[in-house]
Amino acid sequence: MKKEHIKLMILAMVASIFLIACATDSSATKEIEELNNRIEELEGQLMILENETNVMNDSSSENLYINDKTSEGAIASFTFISDGVINSFLGEGTYRVGTDIEAGNYYAYGFSGHGYFKVFNNITEQDTVQGENVILRFITLSEGEFIEVSNGTIIFQENELNENALYDYGIFQVGRDIPAGEYRAISFGSSHYIGELAYSSWSFSAYEIFNYSYKSTSLTKNNSFGEQAWISLEDGQYIILVDVSLYQ
Repeated sequence: MKKEHIKLMILAMVASIFLIACATDSSATKEIEELNNRIEELEGQLMILENETNVMNDSSSENLYINDKTSEGAIASFTFISDGVINSFLGEGTYRVGTDIEAGNYYAYGFSGHGYFKVFNNITEQDTVQGENVILRFITLSEGEFIEVSNGTIIFQENELNENALYDYGIFQVGRDIPAGEYRAISFGSSHYIGELAYSSWSFSAYEIFNYSYKSTSLTKNNSFGEQAWISLEDGQYIILVDVSLYQ
């Protein structure tokens, strides 16, 4: 039941109590007591809903919605990372570790299933080393290595990702954020992304599923799809969404 409906019911009951109190019928006292009990029950439900709303509002992302805010009946939905969520990053290009960026732990993030990066040891390997399509990938870069990112992909240091607000990046843990089970993944159908973080005009809707950690290398799915796909999720896994709603 929505908060607005509960508030209206409470107001209606308060009005009823007033009318009953004005009556001289001996049964009025019992009716007022019953209405008061119902009002207390509704106020309890309203408090729960207010708390849930406050939890959702703690996330700074305007794109993340759990339990239906952009897609009716969706268990989870996410479009793109909002501008300002990541403060320091590098966009498309080729970078030398130790010259352009520091050695250390990074994330590569693609704004579609066609996001792309590759790491190589020297310039002569750039055209021969196989890269990887990516939504999110945790990588460790060492002094002297090179990294190339393209197709609407950015890289940022590990500490730029707020692990207490994974929703801001479209990351959901199965069993905590959403239940395990089979889902229909439905595309929002966006044709481009233009923002402070990147520009991309690829077909976007995509998801990735990791076992036990979004930093893990044991990726079980990396999929771009058309209008719809069916997926199966298990407790402990993480799913990362771009331009997708999940329905059971």
